[in-house]
Amino acid sequence: MENKVLPPESMRVLKQFVQDKNLDLLQRPLVFPKNGDNFANYICCLTVPPCIVSFGVSGMVLPVATCCPSRLVEYHELELDRNGVHLKSAANDCCCHIAQSNQTIPLDKIQDIAVSQDCAQTCCGVKLVHVLTGGEGSAAIFFVDSSDEIREGLRLAATLTRGNMAPAPSNSMGGISGAGGATLASRLSSISSLVTRNVLSESEARELRVALLSSERDFTHLLLEAADLRDKGQLSREDVEQIKGRWIRVLREGLAYYSSSSFRRAMRGRWGW
Repeated sequence: MENKVLPPESMRVLKQFVQDKNLDLLQRPLVFPKNGDNFANYICCLTVPPCIVSFGVSGMVLPVATCCPSRLVEYHELELDRNGVHLKSAANDCCCHIAQSNQTIPLDKIQDIAVSQDCAQTCCGVKLVHVLTGGEGSAAIFFVDSSDEIREGLRLAATLTRGNMAPAPSNSMGGISGAGGATLASRLSSISSLVTRNVLSESEARELRVALLSSERDFTHLLLEAADLRDKGQLSREDVEQIKGRWIRVLREGLAYYSSSSFRRAMRGRWGW
């Protein structure tokens, strides 16, 4: 443990990382603080009602989760370093047995970090931090404190890592990249994140998919930035909708032009189409 940065120092280092955008600050794993009591109450919220309805049967099957949820909290841990996000979790699977699991998600595989809160989570004071990978390996984290700050740090670490690994933009016909070197793969990932974060609807994503991928300006990056500001409270939902509406009009006008007779005449005159 001596090589790890423990709470509350880990949050100070995370804030410094967000400010400096320097991945070298993650050389030592950051161990994030847990909202232990709130998480234990949330486990009770999930296990006590079934116990009552089943007249105590579920409590006998899962006694640790029902009667001693704080025991489970001890096994949970979230770390961040240069290699990825490391998650330790546990569940009372049967009787008094506690099944432990370890999961590592490489930073370059992370597409987005979402934070949500349903009614039960609001009552218990916990938030769901969802690490989205676009496939297997996604993770749901309920037990961390300062979830909004942690989301911002994880998202920045993933973005910087993908940027360091991305190939240099090519001007040849063999390599297609958008503004700022955004590759088609990264734009596809951003479109999925925009749908997940309720910035684009699924129908809008399908309609504008080709335009978003082929536009000279990376509108996906701009929309994600607007979503970040919305989540921080610096923009309202209405502001984001107006920004999205303006950019969608630009994209639709481009699609209309490329399907128009004017574009076909221009191509016929230039290339003999």
